[in-house]
Amino acid sequence: MSNIDKFDLISGADINYQGICFLHPPRLNEIRKIGFNEYNSYIALIMMDLNKCASIIGVDLDTIKSIPGLQVFDIFISNDKLREDFRKVLSFFISGDIEYSISYKAFKVTYNDIVGYINKNNYPDIVACILKLNCINNEQKDETIFKDEASKKLYEKIQNAKKTGKLKSENENFSLTNIISSVALYGDGYNIVNVWELTIYQLYDQFYRLSSKLQLDILGTRWAVWGKEDFDFDFWHKDIQLLM
Repeated sequence: MSNIDKFDLISGADINYQGICFLHPPRLNEIRKIGFNEYNSYIALIMMDLNKCASIIGVDLDTIKSIPGLQVFDIFISNDKLREDFRKVLSFFISGDIEYSISYKAFKVTYNDIVGYINKNNYPDIVACILKLNCINNEQKDETIFKDEASKKLYEKIQNAKKTGKLKSENENFSLTNIISSVALYGDGYNIVNVWELTIYQLYDQFYRLSSKLQLDILGTRWAVWGKEDFDFDFWHKDIQLLM
């Protein structure tokens, strides 16, 4: 199972995932160091399916699908170049030393004398966890519940922006760059200098909170002046379901 507790996600600390590895939530300053394009390439590789793999390595998809039990992981470990590229990506999202074990056909992860193995069986769960660390929902069926249609549209636009890495003109307001700038300006305690210490999950959590606060301020003012119906005073601390 790829479930990660929201407490762990919001903490920003490394997460011990079932003794296999310690997942590392990337901070904005870490993404800044490697470059945004490089980060996007890491996410693209993590999200690859057999179809995309076939296109990249120049093999017919039907040929790949004809191999019983073949998974994306098998392709990633099929040669030295792909293995090293894959190991580099895993190292960005997982703490500790990572090396490929030929005998286990898996990546050995060593962290503070704790040893685990990422193999073809647990790799799909590791991928799901990494995507959650980056606040990306890659589920086929999104059952996220929203308070209103506006919140749903905001969520969908941001998800699309993060998944594609390339924003359409109408979605530029939800680019990572713009969200960083917005949180730095409007987030209490955040500025353009210290905002880089936030993880991706923390950034989007704070952005959604700020968006809710803006709605609350407007609705509260309107209710105080003209309101006659009951006002939802609990709105400011409603649970925000970014992923789960």
